[in-house]
Amino acid sequence: MTVAVASYQRREPLLRLLRELDAQAAASPELGRDLQVVVVLDGSTDGSRAAVEAEPWRIPVRVHWQPNRGLASARNVGLAAAGDDLVWFLDDDLIPSPGLLERHRLAHDDGPPAVVVGPCRIPPDADAPAPLLAWWDQFYADLERAGRIDRFDRFTVANASAPTSVITAAGGFDESFVTYGLEDYELGVRLLSAGTPLRFDAAAVAWHPD
Repeated sequence: MTVAVASYQRREPLLRLLRELDAQAAASPELGRDLQVVVVLDGSTDGSRAAVEAEPWRIPVRVHWQPNRGLASARNVGLAAAGDDLVWFLDDDLIPSPGLLERHRLAHDDGPPAVVVGPCRIPPDADAPAPLLAWWDQFYADLERAGRIDRFDRFTVANASAPTSVITAAGGFDESFVTYGLEDYELGVRLLSAGTPLRFDAAAVAWHPD
């Protein structure tokens, strides 16, 4: 499995994410086997590259820097780096919950090729407005009941894994999207049109504290 992390000007959250991934992999040699992390720095000038390369990681962490081309382009670089294996897209400002690496690694052992999407939840102790928390709670409760995603506007790759062939067969990410967001919605349209299963795993939580 390749964990593909696209990042722009978020050195400290990026390091926080990578440290947690490294800890989860190191705690279980089986989970860490044939695992790599590819960090695609999309024009970052905040010292992210030096900071990542200075850490004594216990799993392979590769850094690719490119001029700023947008999130879709950065995600495609991570996808290409994964080769013919599994790819797990993970946003740089998330914190993996305990066991998240294991859930994504084991999610593709059975059944037809699929994209597995986990929730990106606001921590319960976060200083967030109650209506916002309630909206997200309802959003994820609906997805948990369904167990799948059947609308493009409920699809995200912020915390999603799949065989690379599933994403490449759909054409990857459209690099004409160069500003924030929408590139995964558009990919979701194509995946759904192709009949690709989009499974939702409510227990595959990544925390979104910021």
